[in-house]
Amino acid sequence: MLRKLTDEQIERLAEFGALVSRYCRNAWTGEQTRVSISVEQMAGGHGGPNEAVILEFMGLMAYEDIADLHQYRLGKNGQHSWRKADWERAIRGFKGN
Repeated sequence: MLRKLTDEQIERLAEFGALVSRYCRNAWTGEQTRVSISVEQMAGGHGGPNEAVILEFMGLMAYEDIADLHQYRLGKNGQHSWRKADWERAIRGFKGN
């Protein structure tokens, strides 16, 4: 069970989700270029394991370790186009929050 998240925590989760979404789409066309991004690419203060675990619990993202390739995978179709507001809406809409 997930405890009630604060507005600050929701904002941080949404920023992390939006960043992953941005890395999974073409900047000019908005088309999806991939469904996951390596953990190494997200290193450097962009958030990470803590955010990914919470978003995975909500079904919005998954952390994968396939053949020693650690990556964050988007959890729903079309998430590559989500902005911060879309992530916030999904997080706030999660049952139990």
